[in-house]
Amino acid sequence: MNGYLKVYDITRHDHRQLFHPRSGYDLFENFGEIIAAKCNGSFMAVLLANESLIPDGRVYCWNYQNDTVNYFDFLKCKDENGGGDGGSGSSAMDDKSPSSSSFVAKLPVGIYWDTDDHRLLAVQTKVIHIQASNKKDNTKLVADSQAIIMFQSEKGALNVLEAKDMYFGEELIALCIPHLITLNINSISRITMRDFQGMENCDEETRTKIIDFSLHIS
Repeated sequence: MNGYLKVYDITRHDHRQLFHPRSGYDLFENFGEIIAAKCNGSFMAVLLANESLIPDGRVYCWNYQNDTVNYFDFLKCKDENGGGDGGSGSSAMDDKSPSSSSFVAKLPVGIYWDTDDHRLLAVQTKVIHIQASNKKDNTKLVADSQAIIMFQSEKGALNVLEAKDMYFGEELIALCIPHLITLNINSISRITMRDFQGMENCDEETRTKIIDFSLHIS
């Protein structure tokens, strides 16, 4: 409730706090409250609401080793440097500006780090299509869902690797390369990443090489 972030080492019998708590008011601009936070050994991904308690549409990545924060803005499909979406050819993340009639804003609702590779982050988004009408104050919102795989680049930026459309009612619950794990009512499904099509059962060494190559060309 007070917006403090704390990170603990839980690999030992006695849990140990790694560093002093940090306030969201110090780390993030226009901070209101924390919606969700997930961490791995190097980074913490955070979803926030602004001072008006409205989700701000960004996924923040806090590198708590060197105390730096960067973000990706899904409402504008731009990263913190004002660049494009960073995608690698997925139709769901084609380069569109917010002023374009085909621009699709997205709202992140879930975040999941990969179970093995600390660079990879899966984000579930609700895709909002805004269709303008004759009345300026009357818009129609149609929301779909996507699972978007992102990665932390060597320069410290969040970039998009690929995006997958999700069925109505389907929820993202994990990222375990080479699969996205989803839940739809009572069934659990595995969605294979694009670069692993036909190579789902490869060994760990091959999997690492494929990921490294995919991140290099993205």
